[in-house]
Amino acid sequence: MKITVLTPDMSHNCLSRAYALAEMLRRRHDVEIAGPIFGEGIWPPLANGGSIPYKTVKVRGSFTSAQVLALRRQVEGDVVYASKPRFPSFGLGVLLKVARRVPLVLDMDDWERGFILEDRRISRPRDLRSALSDAVYDVTVSVNEALPGLADRLTVANTFLQRRFGGTLVWHARDTEAFRPDRFSREDVREEHGIEPDERVVMFSGSPGPYKGVEELIDSVRRIPDPRVTLALVGIPDGTPFGVHLREIGGTLGRRFHGFGRQPFDKMPEFLAMADLVVIPQRRSYATIGQVPAKVFEAMAMAKPILATAVSDLPYILRDCGWVIEPGDVEEMSRAIQAILADEDTAIRTGARAREKCVREFSRDAMEPVLVEVFRRYE
Repeated sequence: MKITVLTPDMSHNCLSRAYALAEMLRRRHDVEIAGPIFGEGIWPPLANGGSIPYKTVKVRGSFTSAQVLALRRQVEGDVVYASKPRFPSFGLGVLLKVARRVPLVLDMDDWERGFILEDRRISRPRDLRSALSDAVYDVTVSVNEALPGLADRLTVANTFLQRRFGGTLVWHARDTEAFRPDRFSREDVREEHGIEPDERVVMFSGSPGPYKGVEELIDSVRRIPDPRVTLALVGIPDGTPFGVHLREIGGTLGRRFHGFGRQPFDKMPEFLAMADLVVIPQRRSYATIGQVPAKVFEAMAMAKPILATAVSDLPYILRDCGWVIEPGDVEEMSRAIQAILADEDTAIRTGARAREKCVREFSRDAMEPVLVEVFRRYE
């Protein structure tokens, strides 16, 4: 059986979830990933798809009907698996379901309505144009909430989405053999990237968007008097206004700041090997209550001590194997970072428990049978 995984944008980090799902399925099935490219090219961390073939169309401006048809003609799957309830993925999936009578499975890893509500919350202008925009938002929200019912099966990436929409829970699973700490020399990797052996490296890795709390993390590190405590941001979106902003405020730490751009996915274990502590400082907002950062599982697999904020499923994920604080409290974050770094033995033991839990509950090997079972009826 061949499965086509549809993603709404091959040039965006939404490709990450589609790729992870395809990776879990490809050991049992023939798999391809298809989707439009709205940006300059394939999302850099996954630009090399490895053994998973990519089917794409380049889009300039609107996703036209001709481009939809061009992408549809490339799809070869006996089953279609749409990542995210958006038109370029799920909308195309519905068209394929009707035209070819193929089964359609939908995956949701974010609360799409939450992004809309958060954008509206932080939008201040109240003129006619914004009122019309709000009306469009209302229609978008209503349609978006109804879309999952058009799928034959549903998978979700966290318990918030499962409570709201149902479906089978499939965490952001990672290959815990690829993310294995004994494959890397901490000292060698640090030397390669210009980090001194005695630095106590606090790391954020991933896509540092506006809701991720990276500014609070920078402020927290600034308050730590120990000059050996440094901050490494991995995944800065260079070439964007937000990337420039992060480098500017990170630069206020002087030599205590290490900024790295987006990295190939297979390089992430190497970067994590440099860290003494990984921090996931999510803000609590409409945009974050329905998502779980995939990077928490990568850090767990690498046996890293992890400090996270109490947002979404992070308290459950890190129960007995990490530290959780309330979001938005810079002073508490700063104190927690210092306390964890001060007790290295406890940090190492806690990181080891995190890896054990990741292998047991959140690894690709743990999630693969769950996902394969979703598709078994179509074999």
